[in-house]
Amino acid sequence: DGARVPPISIKPGAGMLHASRLTPIIPKDSVRQFHYEYLTNQAMGFIIAHEITHLIHGHVAYVKDRLGHCDIAELGWTKGDPMPALTRQTLEMDADMGAAAAQAGFVMQLSGDPARRPTNRLAAYYATPEVAMFHFAYGVCPFFRMFGDDFVPAANADVKMYPPWRVRQMIAIATATYFISRRWSHDLALSCQQRMRDAMIDVEYAHCRVTGDSLATKGLTEAWDGTGWRPVQNKLIAHWRNELYRELLPFSFIELSEAGDDLHF
Repeated sequence: DGARVPPISIKPGAGMLHASRLTPIIPKDSVRQFHYEYLTNQAMGFIIAHEITHLIHGHVAYVKDRLGHCDIAELGWTKGDPMPALTRQTLEMDADMGAAAAQAGFVMQLSGDPARRPTNRLAAYYATPEVAMFHFAYGVCPFFRMFGDDFVPAANADVKMYPPWRVRQMIAIATATYFISRRWSHDLALSCQQRMRDAMIDVEYAHCRVTGDSLATKGLTEAWDGTGWRPVQNKLIAHWRNELYRELLPFSFIELSEAGDDLHF
C-alpha cells in the first residue's frame, strides 16, 4: 500500500520547493491511505464543481462578451482590460456556492438513501449524513487552508482579492448548511453544520502537524464572526441582486437564483 503514493517521484530543481526541504508525510497504513484518497477526491470534486459553475452560470461567456477573455482568472488578470474587483469576486462567490451545493447534495444523497449508500470501504464515510458532511468538510477545508490564514481586511480597505481564502472557506461550509436546510430539514442542517465545524478544527491541527506551522486561526475567526467581512458580503450580494444577476441571464445555461434570494451565509 505504501508504494501507491511514492515519497518523491522526481527531484525538485533549485527554487522554493528545493530550499524548503519539504518532506512528504505518507499514510502509515492502507486505512489511512484509503481515507487520504477519499479526501483528495472530495477536494478535487469541489474544485471541478467550482469551475463547472463558472461555465453553466454563464460566467465564462459573460467575461468573454465584456472583456474578450475566455477564462476566469482566480488570482488576477495578467493582460488586457481588468475586470472590476467587485464583479470578479461576486463571480467567485457564486462559483464557490455552486460547488458547495453540488458537493453537499451528492454527499447527502449517498448518505441519506439506503439504496444509494455505499457498501464497500466507503461505507464508513457515509454512515449518517452528519458523518458524511464531516468528511466532506475535512476534504475541502485543507484546500482553503493551504493558502494561509489571511486576515479579513477592513471594510473600507481598497482590496482587489475579495473574498479572502478564509472567507471562501466560510462561504463553502455555510452554503452547504443552507442547502441542506432547504433540501432536507433545518434540524439536520444544524447537526451537519456542527460536524463540519468539528472538521474545520481538526483540519487546523492536521495542517500544523503536516507542515510544521504554528496554529493560526485569526483569519478563520474573523471570517466566521463577521469582523470586517459583513460590509463586503453586503456589497457582493447587492452587486449580484442589482446588476450582475440580470447581466448573466443571457449567458447562463440554467435558471439562476432569483436575484440572489439564495445568497445566505
